[in-house]
Amino acid sequence: MLHENTYEFDGIKVLTDKLNRLRSDDNDNVMEIFYEEQPASWLFVMDALKKGFSGSAPKFLDIGCGCGIFGLLAAKHLKAEVTAIDISSRAIEFTRENAKLNGLELNLKHEAYSKESFAANAADIICMNPPFHIYPREFETSLPQHARGGSDGQTEFKSQLTIAFSHLSANGYLFFVIMCGGDDQQPDFCNYIPSIFKNRSLVYTNILPPISSRDFMFQLYGEKYQYFTRNYEASFPWIYYCTGLVKATSDSSEITCKQHSIDLKGRGWSDRIELHQAINEHVIN
Repeated sequence: MLHENTYEFDGIKVLTDKLNRLRSDDNDNVMEIFYEEQPASWLFVMDALKKGFSGSAPKFLDIGCGCGIFGLLAAKHLKAEVTAIDISSRAIEFTRENAKLNGLELNLKHEAYSKESFAANAADIICMNPPFHIYPREFETSLPQHARGGSDGQTEFKSQLTIAFSHLSANGYLFFVIMCGGDDQQPDFCNYIPSIFKNRSLVYTNILPPISSRDFMFQLYGEKYQYFTRNYEASFPWIYYCTGLVKATSDSSEITCKQHSIDLKGRGWSDRIELHQAINEHVIN
């Protein structure tokens, strides 16, 4: 549900801002939690992470940590040594308070994620929940920072992936959740992740079934901004909502789309569109 600022999942309780809170760049909102986003992603990757790091305490980087939910889950269930990083001071404060709320310890870094943020090969696990709102460029400076992923919804994700390559250990795992344009075969990230992470496999799932870009854009923007929506639809006729896991492989890069059996609690595209409409209200207001 929109405009909820407490969330409990898998033994963790977190506080966030409500999506409709008045914001500014100096005092920006910390994103709410939505079941099909962070919880569903964790459920998809959890078994692989536990198997890959059983009996060890992996070093875990939470990139763009927001309220800190992924880092807290890793600290609780993987006994991970977690470092959470975010450009937003409010996100860092929420993560600090949520760690106290759950009796867990996280290392915090208040800065923009860059190659200089960590040493090479510093992480066994990296998680990413980057901004992926799709919007006309003139919206950008009015949107919450957690929604500014670039007009196509992939620019920030690509940047984070490129940086993360230097921070991920040789046998490390990286997982992500993203809404991403694509063609009728696959999401666009299948075209660029293998070129960034060579000799690593990519396993992903469509959390929600793909939706046509035309349907999504019409429900989000109606007849407005057709110069933008038509160009996007031409480049990416489908929109995917996915979580994925990148890990080392002895063979050349492999890409596998795996069906999931996660109970999404009735959540679907109508909920995602409602969310993106609410994000756009910050532009209108």
